[in-house]
Amino acid sequence: IQPFYKGDVQLNQYTTSQKIFAFNFTDVKDKEYLTKLKGMAVKAMTYVPVIWVEKNKQMFSVGRKAFAFPLINIDSASYFNTSTVQLAITNKFNPSHQSKNIIGKIDGKKKNKFIVLSAHFDHLGRMGTDTYFPGANDNASGVAMLLSLAKYYQAHPPKYSIVFCFFSGEEAGLEGSKYFVSHPYFKLSQVKFVLNIDIMGAADNGITVVNATKHVEDYENLVRLNSEKGYLNEVKSRGPTANSDHYYFSELGVPAFFIYSMGSVRNYHDIYDSVENTPLTKFNEVHKLLIDFIATK
Repeated sequence: IQPFYKGDVQLNQYTTSQKIFAFNFTDVKDKEYLTKLKGMAVKAMTYVPVIWVEKNKQMFSVGRKAFAFPLINIDSASYFNTSTVQLAITNKFNPSHQSKNIIGKIDGKKKNKFIVLSAHFDHLGRMGTDTYFPGANDNASGVAMLLSLAKYYQAHPPKYSIVFCFFSGEEAGLEGSKYFVSHPYFKLSQVKFVLNIDIMGAADNGITVVNATKHVEDYENLVRLNSEKGYLNEVKSRGPTANSDHYYFSELGVPAFFIYSMGSVRNYHDIYDSVENTPLTKFNEVHKLLIDFIATK
């Protein structure tokens, strides 16, 4: 950790003379240790501007709190080969910003029992005026899957009512799904199963099923259906996580899977997550597998 530069730092229309600390640990291989070091860098933002040097792909996310000073991620090649950088950084944190979920329903033969299908329609938007994060894989592709399933069930009335939840605020901390389970339109005990869909850009290597180790029988059923029809190369098991909109359902005891694709598309929270880079490989096969699974409930 080193003082990188001392000079005028302009933040929110105020100019101060301030050291900028640079954290350069690009030679560290231990991921757990590197995470601890990143935590130190974040804590330093209370006192000084921070530069974090990394070799990894540049990514963006949603801020969930305001800091006194910025942390600037910079590619290691640029860090070592650039002598002068000019930055003008402004930010505004709005903790009371309101957004909306979009909820739809197709009645089933058993109207008071529900299958919940969810995806999130928010992404990152813009960073400044020049940088845009399209969010095609994460998660327009998941929204596309839900719309495709809605079209199917309009033409093929389901056994149970299907509720389509297009959640906002997922990137900001699962805010949309958290609100929904706190203000449900029906008793959550009436929900037979939740399928949360994200990152459907390419399933050429198959899909991963979060909560597979929690709902083993349902996971094995999904594997069996896939094997019988030969849809996908793999239906991979993963344990519980708190990283998407299935989480708050699961915490309240509602059986839920979080399903995402595995394959050639690795664009995630970057500027390359565009329509042109999202081929939807094996999209139809995942679509059919989900329909088959729902039919067994």
